[in-house]
Amino acid sequence: MSSPDQPNILWLCTDQQRFDTIRALGNSRIITPNLDHLVADGTTFTNAFCQSPVCSPSRASFLTGRYPRTTRCRQNGQQIPPDEILLPKMFADAGYRCGLAGKLHLSSCSDGKVEQRIDDQVGRILTALEDSGQRENTIVIFMSDHGEMLGDHGLYFKGPHFYDEAIRVPLIMRWPNKFQANQQADGLVELIDLAPTLLEAAGIQAPADRLQGRSLMPMLTGSGNCSTPEREFVFCEYYNSWTHPDAYATMIRSKVEKIVVYHGSDQGELYDLKNDPDEFHNLWSDPSHTERKLRLLKRCFDASVFSMDPGPTRLGPF
Repeated sequence: MSSPDQPNILWLCTDQQRFDTIRALGNSRIITPNLDHLVADGTTFTNAFCQSPVCSPSRASFLTGRYPRTTRCRQNGQQIPPDEILLPKMFADAGYRCGLAGKLHLSSCSDGKVEQRIDDQVGRILTALEDSGQRENTIVIFMSDHGEMLGDHGLYFKGPHFYDEAIRVPLIMRWPNKFQANQQADGLVELIDLAPTLLEAAGIQAPADRLQGRSLMPMLTGSGNCSTPEREFVFCEYYNSWTHPDAYATMIRSKVEKIVVYHGSDQGELYDLKNDPDEFHNLWSDPSHTERKLRLLKRCFDASVFSMDPGPTRLGPF
């Protein structure tokens, strides 16, 4: 709950749900009427990407608005360090009453039944919100922490994989009469963008030198006065995060190309997404793409440097 001049926030996060699991967004094989209605009523970010392809690092990341390397929660089984400030704490300090309900994991299912069960529960929650009379003053977010390979590329579940099936997730946001309805925004979005977005929507000052995301409010409201340009690429990382203890990898993805660097080895992945959107042709070892590879290697290294912790605040101009 919030004060009368601030919105309520209903944040629905599923586990391991890939981007192509909603009928209104192009999957005709499943039935998701409640999510379809949410798509029609809100703004859908069709190019939303997590910052880690496994659970704990991704959740720590979007709950703090910081990259996994910055939160230091880089592996499943690690705790979020106590000096990290979670978004619910920021809201509680601003007078919000916060609560949490649910479970950590859902079993993967290839026949759409999990998605239908999720849709049913979303419908129950949204109906309860409507019945409470709070619909108009409530921001609803529907998203997932990361994707699921589900047999694509011969892989199941999750791991040190950066195919879109593993890192691209659904992200829908609704706030009646404030956010644009029935809008599909195709700009590149990182899940760490949620923290500054929700703080701005609620009129709460963000902590100094902590958040690393960018507010999505200009895209949500249609104001078009964003002080920073649209993201040129998204960044994702994996540091011995679950299986494959020797896997340390970073990835950058633009709308037209992607590179995955497996650190400590000569292996990697390079994709021309314009001509190979399903990522079947790895160009890493193709001599004709050496210039592209070197250019993206530098950008990936730059991203790893620029995603370091922005704090602590500098105390003087020395």
